[in-house]
Amino acid sequence: MSKVGLLFPGQGSQYIGMGKSLYEQYAVARETFEEANEVLEFNLSSLCFEGAMDELTMTFNAQPAILTASVAAFRVLLQELRLTPTFAAGHSLGEFSALTCTGAIKFEDALRIVRKRGLLMQDAVVSNEGAMLAIIGLSDLEVEAVCEEVSTGYGSMVVVANYNSHDQIVVSGHTAAVDIVKEKLSAKGVKTIALKVSAPFHTPLMYSAFAGLRDELESCSYGKFAYPVISNVTATPYSDSNYIVSNLTTQLFKPVQWHNSIQYMLNQGVHSFIEVGPKKVLKNLLTGYSKVHQSVSFEHPFEIGAIREAGIESHPDGMGLISKCIAVAVSTQNRNWDNEHYETGVVIPYNKLVDLRDQLIQSNTEPTIDQLQFALDMLRSILETKLTTKELQRERFNQILTNTCTHELFPLFEVS
Repeated sequence: MSKVGLLFPGQGSQYIGMGKSLYEQYAVARETFEEANEVLEFNLSSLCFEGAMDELTMTFNAQPAILTASVAAFRVLLQELRLTPTFAAGHSLGEFSALTCTGAIKFEDALRIVRKRGLLMQDAVVSNEGAMLAIIGLSDLEVEAVCEEVSTGYGSMVVVANYNSHDQIVVSGHTAAVDIVKEKLSAKGVKTIALKVSAPFHTPLMYSAFAGLRDELESCSYGKFAYPVISNVTATPYSDSNYIVSNLTTQLFKPVQWHNSIQYMLNQGVHSFIEVGPKKVLKNLLTGYSKVHQSVSFEHPFEIGAIREAGIESHPDGMGLISKCIAVAVSTQNRNWDNEHYETGVVIPYNKLVDLRDQLIQSNTEPTIDQLQFALDMLRSILETKLTTKELQRERFNQILTNTCTHELFPLFEVS
């Protein structure tokens, strides 16, 4: 079975119409966008599907929009395929999507955080005073040297923002300084691409957003990881959810170590990747990595077939059922705001599910029928507590049993 890495795109991947095809075909995608509309208190769906590009590109809109489109795609992916990710990584904003999809951050919290993050980042610089530029074909040292040459002080700063791949680096800073870098490199025949962003991300110019983002992050609680997420700052997996606040605040003004993140996963035996969300930016960045066996993207219904043909699906087994129960527990919308009831009916059963999975992994044993029944019972408690409709509960359980080929083990299983 191939080890699979999930990749979540960052800002700049937005476009009008993103997420619409999934929204129209899958109930779980519609629920995701509707939940975002409710949490953000404006019609994000309309902005994504038919809004103005200038409005969508604004940082405080683009960030929750891309997060929502990515989470919707992830939920469809888990519903339709048998997948057990080995790692996940997200590029800049995409790290929030990765953390949400692994269960470390609740979707509603992530929406509020990235909306606030976008506002803080937008306010950190005067309009049109910041820009980002992708540079193709130069080494790290060559790009760093150009940035050092052009930067004359805090009023004219340009630094490396993203180490994207072996031949693509992104610089960020004051617009005038970025323009000078572009002119110098263009004169030498170096290819550059201006990014569709509205602020100089991952630079010291973001320092003023630090405290506000930290406060927003500290106001939330965080859960366990269903599978490891690679940090943009360290290019290694989070060892604990306690590092979420520090990593995501530091990420504001530190470069994204994307090349090293991909290399880490390759070194751990991940050779198949799925980009989950709008466009194919991250899939395209994988070109040139000799150890990448296959890479696919998922943002449209027709791409399900291509993923199946690539043979990336996990083999059906009991562990797959437990993983699906955890994924459905995370992805199903909550409509119960009784905190005490939520703790006993959702949090405790979810933790028991995660503990069961971890114990089986540590002991390297397959789950028994009783343990699988226990997992289904824990999920039933979670869905009932979240006030999920009986119809949707039946749909979710049918998907789990079908996608893990375990129907025959539980022929009498029903939602009461």
